Amino acid sequence: MDFDIMKASARLSELDLKILSGDMKINVLWFRASECAADSLIDRHTHSTFEFHFVYAGSSLVELDGGSFTVREGEFYITAPGVFHRQYNYSGYVEFSLNCELTCTEADDSEAGYIIDLLRRTPCRPFADTAGACGLFIKALKEADCQYAGYYGNIRSLIILLITASVRAINKSAPANYAVPVKQKKDEYRFLQIRNYIRDNISLPVTVTDIANYMFLSSKQVSRIIKEASGMSAKELIQEYKFREARKMLIEQRDLTIRQISESLGFSSEFYFNQFFKRKEGYPPGVYRDNVR
Repeated sequence: MDFDIMKASARLSELDLKILSGDMKINVLWFRASECAADSLIDRHTHSTFEFHFVYAGSSLVELDGGSFTVREGEFYITAPGVFHRQYNYSGYVEFSLNCELTCTEADDSEAGYIIDLLRRTPCRPFADTAGACGLFIKALKEADCQYAGYYGNIRSLIILLITASVRAINKSAPANYAVPVKQKKDEYRFLQIRNYIRDNISLPVTVTDIANYMFLSSKQVSRIIKEASGMSAKELIQEYKFREARKMLIEQRDLTIRQISESLGFSSEFYFNQFFKRKEGYPPGVYRDNVR
């Protein structure tokens, strides 16, 4: 390995890692590597947290109240809250461990609820690291060792991936069955995209064709989506947003002239802007500004 594992582990252990991922809250108590130059014993104990043990090298004998097993390089095991275990590590043993509190902030039938329940029910025994959790741990150690820009955020993301990789290795190819947030109906979501495009490009002379090209739809499809969502034609919707922005600018940006506002909203001339605003409001923009004053 091209870096000092224990030095990197010390840096990793210093970090305060509290993560909210979707509806899962993760509070990391320790995230570290340990290595044994000689045989060693960690006596019988338990945690109120989840502890993930990934074997990077060597082997260890784990004794439970109801039996024992040997865990070897390329394997991992998880001790759920309340599971008593005793660990005898043989010389040359290197373990990566993650100890954390896992809580669900939403309903138990959510993704976080599913994962936490699975981890709680998983028997304490060896699993093959088929999803590459150990490799993710090494990436976290490297991030802590190098401390390049963004390393803290990357480590937080790697913790989420570590937990997910462990769950997948345990669950193998079994599909997960739980509710996840989904986007609105297709046309509702498309209308939001259309609306945002108009707002974001309010300074341009936006047309239905512009929107259609942006959305990879036909002009007819865009017009239908807008009509069903707003009751307006595409042209009317564009004009409505330009009118709203014009009123806002006339009130809040009094240092701007009518001509400047006209240009910033994509009108071809001040005259056309005056006609447009009077048709919508009943007053020319200058009179509207004076009345609001």
